Amino acid sequence: MKKITQASLVMMIASVAALNAAVIFEDNFDNEGVSVKKWTASNNFVTSAFKAGEFEVNNSHEISSGSMVHSLSPAPETFTFSVSMKFGAGTDYAGLGVCFQTATNKSYSIFITKNPYVVIFIPGEENGRVTPAPSVSTTNANVVTVSKKGSEFNVFVNNEYVTSFTDAQLPSGGIALNVRPKSTVVYDNVVLEDTFRPAAVKSKITDDFEDGIQNRWVIESNDANVTEANGKLNITTSLDSKAQVFAIANLFLGDSFKVRTEVSMVGGDSNTIYGLTIRGEDQLALFVINGECRYGTLVGSGNFTMGGPSSDIMGKPFKSTTTYFYVDTMEITQSKSTGKITFSVNGVKLAEIPKMNFSITEVGIYCQNNIQLQIDNFYAENYALSSIKPVVRGKVITPFVSSNVYDVLGRLVTGNIKNQNIKNNLSNGVYFMQGQRGRVVLTNR
Repeated sequence: MKKITQASLVMMIASVAALNAAVIFEDNFDNEGVSVKKWTASNNFVTSAFKAGEFEVNNSHEISSGSMVHSLSPAPETFTFSVSMKFGAGTDYAGLGVCFQTATNKSYSIFITKNPYVVIFIPGEENGRVTPAPSVSTTNANVVTVSKKGSEFNVFVNNEYVTSFTDAQLPSGGIALNVRPKSTVVYDNVVLEDTFRPAAVKSKITDDFEDGIQNRWVIESNDANVTEANGKLNITTSLDSKAQVFAIANLFLGDSFKVRTEVSMVGGDSNTIYGLTIRGEDQLALFVINGECRYGTLVGSGNFTMGGPSSDIMGKPFKSTTTYFYVDTMEITQSKSTGKITFSVNGVKLAEIPKMNFSITEVGIYCQNNIQLQIDNFYAENYALSSIKPVVRGKVITPFVSSNVYDVLGRLVTGNIKNQNIKNNLSNGVYFMQGQRGRVVLTNR
């Protein structure tokens, strides 16, 4: 029985392409003598080899990315570019480039990471744009697809829509197989077609955790253990004050939605907060309770002001000769008429906040340190389907003047640093910054 379901609504962000798309370029690397004439290394530190019908590309440089490039003349302005790629040994990134400019080595670069995320580099922007991509496989080949028409780009991983972006700097150009520093990527089945693939925005997610957490959730955790067992999502965080977990799924929420889950606190500190989160671009909101039956909300960053206790919250276990575990049904809903978001527990409204000033593209579960939780029956749905628009992520905001920086596992890398010092303090990688306005992605390369 299928335990995870999702309903998708295909939104047309451009005119419908012809059903029979014409292939502009393709290479399956079965004929080494033919393929070797199609690709050119962008730098002398980029090398390649043909192995069993696949194309292995290696970048030996310590700090610079490189590419194998195929030039196009004429270069199409509307296209769908699809590539199969596998992470090589010791490699955490694999990617491609579109609208490649040979004279400047500039392109729109799209990478997948093992974490798993999609990271997009736009020419002229210092930092990458990061979106969770749960379908990324760390062991098998991943098919990454980029589709462009005009200034709009849609990105898919393993046939699942991930994100979109807009930019008009590079209207056309070549295609590339991009490799990060000290990395090896194995490519296959390169196809470029003269068609445009519209975004397919999910409108619903349900999960009863009967068949694992793979392929739907991105787990962002620090000093925590997150597993699926006995039909539950089990979360245990350490005593470390920095321990926390975000279990995130991609879902576009418009102006009328519901997010709900069942949570049991089975151990740990009864003052630790846990609950639901919604996120988008550089912002997040949290809706939480604790074992002492208190509750609170937070938009952006700062300290929680906890209300209660409320007799409507079940909270921590009751221990006598027998230990009794309770279930709290947590729910957030948004009304289209008012725009306000209501936080309820066990059917009772506890708090209300104004409409978010950002597009909500991620939903999930959040908890802090020293707690044991069991999660079941997660549900999220956008009710206003007609109002859905493709997720076109805005530019990454300017880094905060003074911020904490965390790696993708939530570990504090450095604190209270200035903008101009960020690059000097970080090694290559993807990081999150937390400051006055919430979360932003910082990518050092």
